[in-house]
Amino acid sequence: MVLNFRYINQRLDSATGRGEDLSSEEAIDFFGFAERAILRGSTLDRIIAVDVLIKVSTLSQQTDWISENASPEFFRLLFELGRSEIDLHISQSILKLLNIYFSQASKSSSQVLVSILRHLKDENSFLETIMSSMSLEDISALELFASFVIKSLTTVFSTKSDEILIDYVISFLETNVFSKLCLLFNDLRTQCLKLPVFDDLGKELRFLSEYLSGKLLNTEDTSHVQLIHLLSSEFLKLGGVQSKESSTEMRIKINEVIDREEISLLSAVQLLCFLFSSSVILKKHYYEYNLFSQQDSILILFQFSSKVCSLFFQKRISSENLRQVPIELNKTLFQTLITRSLEFWTLSIPELNDSTRTTNIITLLFIYFRESLNSKSFAAAITSLSNLDLDNLKRLELEEIHKQISWVRANAANDFIESLNQETLGFVTNRSFLQLSKGSWVYSEHPLDAGTGRKKSYYFLSLSSDAKALIYKRFSRKHSKNPNIDQDGSRIEFNQILSVDSVSISKKSHDSNLVRISSRMQVSRIQLRTRNNNHFSFYVETDSDLNVWLDGLKMLTSLSSNLSHDTRNQVSSLISLREDAQFLDLDSHIKTHQQKYEEHESAATDNLMPSILSLRSISKGFAYN
Repeated sequence: MVLNFRYINQRLDSATGRGEDLSSEEAIDFFGFAERAILRGSTLDRIIAVDVLIKVSTLSQQTDWISENASPEFFRLLFELGRSEIDLHISQSILKLLNIYFSQASKSSSQVLVSILRHLKDENSFLETIMSSMSLEDISALELFASFVIKSLTTVFSTKSDEILIDYVISFLETNVFSKLCLLFNDLRTQCLKLPVFDDLGKELRFLSEYLSGKLLNTEDTSHVQLIHLLSSEFLKLGGVQSKESSTEMRIKINEVIDREEISLLSAVQLLCFLFSSSVILKKHYYEYNLFSQQDSILILFQFSSKVCSLFFQKRISSENLRQVPIELNKTLFQTLITRSLEFWTLSIPELNDSTRTTNIITLLFIYFRESLNSKSFAAAITSLSNLDLDNLKRLELEEIHKQISWVRANAANDFIESLNQETLGFVTNRSFLQLSKGSWVYSEHPLDAGTGRKKSYYFLSLSSDAKALIYKRFSRKHSKNPNIDQDGSRIEFNQILSVDSVSISKKSHDSNLVRISSRMQVSRIQLRTRNNNHFSFYVETDSDLNVWLDGLKMLTSLSSNLSHDTRNQVSSLISLREDAQFLDLDSHIKTHQQKYEEHESAATDNLMPSILSLRSISKGFAYN
């Protein structure tokens, strides 16, 4: 019997309807016919053949023969079909078929997987077509692609070949597969689905990133030779020179850097992809730098790349936006960090061997990106990083220096700083005591009440001579001189006061065309409650008087936990001023402590920190005025 697609599809539909499996002979015949159709058939035949191959593999009990006859040309045509067809269903069908081949190839250790990976690298546009169609609206497509990445990665690791792994990673970096996955699978909407395949994808990619980060580039490893050759070639293109002699010199320079520095495979492949996509402007700056500089800038690019990759692991980002795909595989983020680092590094005009400055720039950029994630999406945080200017970078650097100094202070002088806080609050309390001791006139009744026919009456308030009580006396009018009421005034002991509260009771003018003196008065009532539940209240007409009496009484009665905004600002500013001034003499210690700040999880630092006695000696004789 002559096979054709009509007969095969009828047989497949019949087997599906009855719940039967195909016999081994039928499955092999149908599968071989479909494979030949892809090799020699028309575009339509190839599209039909892809669906037939998927159905046959689904209805076959044994599939260990699937990868036996697949040729490199078969996969080339398969990727070509996926690249040329706009229909998303066809691309997804090809992904399903590739998953089948990957599964069988990994079981039989067939060379088929090598063909798939080689053509996957050469046919990058197929992956680009797939990635352009990925969206959060099509969850089944996301699951399918996640499964494809998992199976392909598992197959790659089964080869135990760094050369194949490097080709695979470069292909996925160049087509922005990892970057797009980072956006899609780190989206909160995707995380809410809690699908197992997404968790599996995250585990596989984290394993990949950790392997690449832990494996060092080796000039003597034959599987790394091609990567080193590509780096040499791209550096030559970046410098605008491609002579044979220059190529040899470049390879020697790069080998020297690799042998001297610890360059991981991750930083090497990320740097290579960065060089692949370098802009014309970057190439121009690089060429001009090499033209006028006595120093070779190859090293700085390797240092930048290594530092960025190490930061990914040293400063793991904890954010709701980052749970699935590790950011160290994100090409967009890596290239943005490298590009901005080069720009700022050039502006700062450091020496080439100034590794501290180099490290600081990258660290600051990484910190800026990490903090942006607290309020922005992953994509928006990268955009914000791209738009960061030098002034804001300097401001961030000052903030980080302040944090480091503050860390030193917090760990070295907690008791000392606490004493500063208490002394500062005591200073403000003493100022309040001096103000209240002079006494002042306040109203005994609401000064804006009208129609009562009574004149305004006043209290004169002051502190007792022993500063342990509030003394008050009522008067019908204000006197030109403050009276002495220490003997005949009423007394409220501070230790009997339970609360001091205020209420604003100013009346608003309803006629905007009238200007009244009363409308300008900010009348507030201050009320004291004592332990025997007695109440005493008086009225003030300005915010200044309110703060003096309300906050003054609170501080004198040890109720200073709820001071006014103005008084809290005053105390906070004085504490900050005092603290900064006290530590001016500690600059010589900062470099020593800065290293401990970055390694604070390791050893105790008591022996390196200034003692509390030396800090108190600095404090002696301090004055605010």
